[in-house]
Amino acid sequence: MLIYLIIFPYYIFLCLVIFHFIKSRDYYRTGNNKDYPGKRKFFGIIINKMNSISFRIGRSLTGRRWFEIKKENKELLRLLEHENKIFLTPDTFMGYRIILFILFLIAGSLFGSSLLNSGILGIIAGVTGYFIPNMLLGKFRSIRKNEIEKDLPYVVDLLAVATLSGQNIYNAMKIVVEKYRGKICIELSNFIKDIDIGVGKIQAYKNMMDRSISEDFKSFIFLLIQAEKYGSSINEILKQKSSHIKFEAYQNLERKIRRITVLALFPLVFLILPSFIILVGGPLIFSLGGNFLMF
Repeated sequence: MLIYLIIFPYYIFLCLVIFHFIKSRDYYRTGNNKDYPGKRKFFGIIINKMNSISFRIGRSLTGRRWFEIKKENKELLRLLEHENKIFLTPDTFMGYRIILFILFLIAGSLFGSSLLNSGILGIIAGVTGYFIPNMLLGKFRSIRKNEIEKDLPYVVDLLAVATLSGQNIYNAMKIVVEKYRGKICIELSNFIKDIDIGVGKIQAYKNMMDRSISEDFKSFIFLLIQAEKYGSSINEILKQKSSHIKFEAYQNLERKIRRITVLALFPLVFLILPSFIILVGGPLIFSLGGNFLMF
């Protein structure tokens, strides 16, 4: 039993260290090890070796049906490289999933009083380790989506002000990208790059919709596409969209306030109220019980 208590924390510690290094910035790029001073150079070498092993494992599985990576996850990996400076190719990502599957499988199989129990625990732990990278990628997706939706009302207002001064939507986006910092500005800068290399405006809008993970942002881009097709006033559409987003934000805030009010009843009813009853009624019951016993 003692060996189980030693080996299992070891594997957990190993997995945590791996993902800590993966999430660390500027520790990963192959060929740049000489640029890492001191410990960073050492960690950079380790991460490069780990990425190399994971890439080989993932590449050997590429193209097989059960090990395909979704297009959405590939786009998220690209965003990780562009925004967070974490370079993981789809093959490397798949390799890390296989490595964690094996590590968790071995760790889980060490537990259990019989061979059957050890096998079941090993399979459950292995499947858990296999999906851990997906969960981390999903967390990144959720954080990025929330940041985009949080910045969207401000960006729409800034675009409305820029177009009101006589700028077209292209110049308005350039101004916003230069003056405002946020995840949503990365999407707008990609639109500007598409226009600069000669991609049509409608196709650039569609590319931006395909890359986005926020439904609110997609609906905003759809309105811009409709305005471009039918020649509607961009400024008027932006003002209406801004008012609509603010109204939805106000509605969401009201829903959260009502939900908080309901949730606050649970600690009040199950924690504070019983304590108050015991505090107030306890001495009364004790005194009545004492008087009853005296008779």
